[in-house]
Amino acid sequence: DRIGIAVPNEKGEYVPLNGNETGSILLYYILLKKQEMGIPCTGSTVIKTIVTTDIIFDMAKEYGADVKEVLTGFKYIGESLETTKHFILGLEESYGYLVGTHARDKDAVSAAMMIAEACAYFKGKGKTLYQVLQEIYQRYGYYQTDLKSISMPGKDGMSKMREILMRIRQNPPREIDGVSFIFDDFAQGLYGLPKSDVLRFKSETGRLIIRPSGTEPKMKIYLQSKGKDVIDAQEKNDEMLEFI
Repeated sequence: DRIGIAVPNEKGEYVPLNGNETGSILLYYILLKKQEMGIPCTGSTVIKTIVTTDIIFDMAKEYGADVKEVLTGFKYIGESLETTKHFILGLEESYGYLVGTHARDKDAVSAAMMIAEACAYFKGKGKTLYQVLQEIYQRYGYYQTDLKSISMPGKDGMSKMREILMRIRQNPPREIDGVSFIFDDFAQGLYGLPKSDVLRFKSETGRLIIRPSGTEPKMKIYLQSKGKDVIDAQEKNDEMLEFI
């Protein structure tokens, strides 16, 4: 159900792409190909989870496509298909993708086919997928995402996580390293989404999301920054992680 890929960089060394990077390449290919074939993307919809890279918004906007955000978990993408017209791609940062409406969950088989198709398409233009990823960054901004997991095993693990989240809820920071953030508590049922134990801090150039894992005794921290280059964006992520 999941798929991860590695691509050769400019030195010919294979580097693994994270789920956000592979998803960005998939969407970029689909949008370019539709444009090339004269198929308008206006009114088409991409569905992503709230922890998936926001570069998707920038990419979709250029081609007139809409983006629908759902809670973490591919089941929410599957459920949204019932009310989504002109669906073109569903994606989550944890290597899950759905191309087409034949399934209600992530499907690595069709995603593998589409990745191979994208690879062949760009090879025909003299580009590797690594070069395409750099092209995406140059075109839409240098977004960098990270995931930090903190294990909290044992019978006290869940209570510790609840305590941490409650403490943040009661006194949320309004600035992180001098940058003002909007604080969202998804336990309130925001943006028409179901209530969920998720906290989000968001600015124009950064985003930090905290949530307990739904399957493991872990606290998950999702980081995203947009910088003038990859190094700048990564430094911003590191600063947010150190702060939190």
